[in-house]
Amino acid sequence: MWKDFLDKPPRHQEKEASTPNSAMVAQRALGVLLRQQSSYGSVLFLGLCDIWGPEWLDYEPKTVQLELRDTFGFDIDPDQFDKIMAARQVVTTDFCFKELPAFITCINALSGDGCDTPFAQPIEPGDLAWSVLEMVLLYPPNGNEQFSEEIIGFMEETLRWQGIQGVPQALIQFLPEATWDETLGNDPDGMELVMGRLAEINEEVVSNMRAWRFQLSRLRLVNGSVKGLLERFEELK
Repeated sequence: MWKDFLDKPPRHQEKEASTPNSAMVAQRALGVLLRQQSSYGSVLFLGLCDIWGPEWLDYEPKTVQLELRDTFGFDIDPDQFDKIMAARQVVTTDFCFKELPAFITCINALSGDGCDTPFAQPIEPGDLAWSVLEMVLLYPPNGNEQFSEEIIGFMEETLRWQGIQGVPQALIQFLPEATWDETLGNDPDGMELVMGRLAEINEEVVSNMRAWRFQLSRLRLVNGSVKGLLERFEELK
């Protein structure tokens, strides 16, 4: 989780942190990820925390844009910026866990659709499942920080509207047990279709997890450690 990120670097990183060029290597590695549309907001967020430290968490959005341009020498894509700011909001406020509009905006941003996506536009089940998992990797909710009933209801309705019966693996810890259509018991073909849809969503999430883990390995950290985050990742696999 992100709070453990700025702990003392692992031993194999301490030597790199002491070299004159390590900061430049970290900056260049993150710059490559910033240019790639497939980069995950959580990975970009952690990379910026390593380079800038925690101070940037209080910057105004415009200041963040200016600092990005000054640090990396180019203007990043607006959707990339939205991913970063969504990840920041996850760890600095509880809005994404408590308020439905903030949750929807966060899901759209993390999935790469941008913050300006109309609320009426349906969210794909795979995007919902992965983005919720990415939020939890950054800031595991517990106690009073669980998702609100309104958000839970929205997730259930999103799956139902898309014809998904059952709960994708990534959402099981947050959603009530699914209510199955009793007629499926006498419809093997229908049951196979339902289970196939669930399997597709689960496979999409697994694919994202692999890509996320790979991107995280491409960060060249100087000040931070992803040990705690990777331990959390293993728990959620």
